[in-house]
Amino acid sequence: MNGDPRYRALLDEMWKLHCKKGHDYGSDEDFLANLRASQAFGIAAWVGAMVRANDKMIRIKNAAKGVDLANESLEDSLMDLAAYALLALVLYREAHSTSSSLEEKMDKVHKQMQAELTPLNEAVESLQSWL
Repeated sequence: MNGDPRYRALLDEMWKLHCKKGHDYGSDEDFLANLRASQAFGIAAWVGAMVRANDKMIRIKNAAKGVDLANESLEDSLMDLAAYALLALVLYREAHSTSSSLEEKMDKVHKQMQAELTPLNEAVESLQSWL
């Protein structure tokens, strides 16, 4: 099964749109900086992306009711909605993999500290028994 080539074409189009908009909204250091800005308000970046997706849903609902969209087409809103959903997934996975790897790093540091302190603890015990 090869899938629908129109779907693949939309994914390619979305990639180009992502690169273009990321240049305008992101930074060289962080392509998703604009989406991470929600963290300054205590909102996870992936949730902030979904808030933006919800804005697009409101536009789409209005278009479905027959409201004439003034600033962007329905197709643009649909494409942005799909992009925000994927970006939210990227940020969600990033947040969850970072926290687990942070826990792993802290666990590793704790074990290293224990290993380094073991000879010191043994020496202290030896001195205490000698005194």
